[in-house]
Amino acid sequence: MDLRKHLCAFGLPKCKKRLLFMRKTEALARWVRYAHFTGLSASGSTYINPTDFGKLLSFREAWTMLQQLGLRCTGGCYIVDDPDPSKEPKKFETPEEMLVHLARFGIPNIQGFSHNGLDYTDRLRLDFYIAGTEINS
Repeated sequence: MDLRKHLCAFGLPKCKKRLLFMRKTEALARWVRYAHFTGLSASGSTYINPTDFGKLLSFREAWTMLQQLGLRCTGGCYIVDDPDPSKEPKKFETPEEMLVHLARFGIPNIQGFSHNGLDYTDRLRLDFYIAGTEINS
């Protein structure tokens, strides 16, 4: 899991040998992107089909869920607090910048916010939304 999280945060190293099949490349990318899925780690699963959970979220729906988990928007910036209250929160000018950060490092467990506000299905839908973020690296 540590390897997956590292690859998710910092990207895959340059390939020494090209993967011949697109399906293998896609499977590897999916395996890395799903590193921060809380539902997968809780269930011990490594793969869930996104279509099993209905239509994909819009940003507005995802943002509402993220606010339930403690993220906020203040002064035109999206704020992601650090789980350690002694550290400065991260500020992002655009939702895209915030989503890239969340896709790479996961949604932090912010003190004072219960994760009981989202049921298992909603949290998986949110994780799918974030994992689908376009990352240029």
